Amino acid sequence: MANPDDWQADGIAEDGTLRHVVPAPMGMRVFLVAAGLFVLTVSTLELWRAVWPPTLVGLFFTLILAGAFSVGVPMIVAGLLAPTLRWTVTPQRIDIALVNPFRGWRVSVGPGGMASIRVIENSGDGPSTFRVVLRTVEGKRYESRDYGSHAAADKLRRDIESIFYG
Repeated sequence: MANPDDWQADGIAEDGTLRHVVPAPMGMRVFLVAAGLFVLTVSTLELWRAVWPPTLVGLFFTLILAGAFSVGVPMIVAGLLAPTLRWTVTPQRIDIALVNPFRGWRVSVGPGGMASIRVIENSGDGPSTFRVVLRTVEGKRYESRDYGSHAAADKLRRDIESIFYG
């Protein structure tokens, strides 16, 4: 059998195991880090003379610079640390492997560890998307990929429940 960390296909395998991947693509990681670095670099280079040496007028520009840092730093952190999730659902067990460029770790959820599993709607400027959200009794939250319809996300939820509880 192939290494479970190598699979990319979603769905129920011949052995009855459901696999679901929530990727964090390398291109998106590079974009987030580059955009964050751009925001930090340009704002610092353009505003440095207004904030150093400190003056009363420089306080306004310091607030603008702090705003730029509050955007750029989280973009860099998200690009570096956002994990790819790989769900493996078997009877009485859900294993979630989380991997980012620096480390990997696994979470196992048994019947006593699951608080809820439900479909939520993500509404925004565009069309609504739906995802399955697993909550553990410890308060951790794990989300599936976005689906274009409630029916598709609900099918994943039903598949997870039927294998997990079945």
